[in-house]
Amino acid sequence: MPDYISDEVSIDHVVKSQCGDVLDQWRKLKTQHFAPSWQQMDLSVLPSDVIPYIRVVDVLDNGEVFKYRFWGTGLSEIFGIERTGQLMHEPKGWPRGTGLGECAKVVALRQPVAFTRQARATTSERPFPTVVSCGIRLPLSVDGEQVTNVLSFCDFGVERATWLRLFANHPHSEKPPPRPRG
Repeated sequence: MPDYISDEVSIDHVVKSQCGDVLDQWRKLKTQHFAPSWQQMDLSVLPSDVIPYIRVVDVLDNGEVFKYRFWGTGLSEIFGIERTGQLMHEPKGWPRGTGLGECAKVVALRQPVAFTRQARATTSERPFPTVVSCGIRLPLSVDGEQVTNVLSFCDFGVERATWLRLFANHPHSEKPPPRPRG
């Protein structure tokens, strides 16, 4: 399991990445309300290499609980697990505290939150460099008053292969372990 360092950053810090594409689409759709609805978000207008890394949670119990409504296929590839229909705080041992806090902040502020993630392997058997990604979480609203969903995107960029190797042996992964080389 990799160690994480997560930092909230300004929106300006992530707009030059593919997070900017997601934010631009969100801004176009929000019109007179503080946020568009999940139904208004047309993922097909986003670059095709962005869609697999989108996830959307439903906001339940006034922002105390989040349940995955949509989990992109690229996230399943990296993390080795399909989370659609699961509560964000499950399963135990899954890295989630930071994501829960970021989603709660989006609900409280009713505005986007941007972040960077650094991860590094914790075992000496698999030495990896520290890898960095940036991401954004955006409020969505059915009624234009409350945050009913949070859309998230993480830009793994050129470091995608290293992210894949970092999570190759995650205890909650549903993918087969990597084959030994040789």
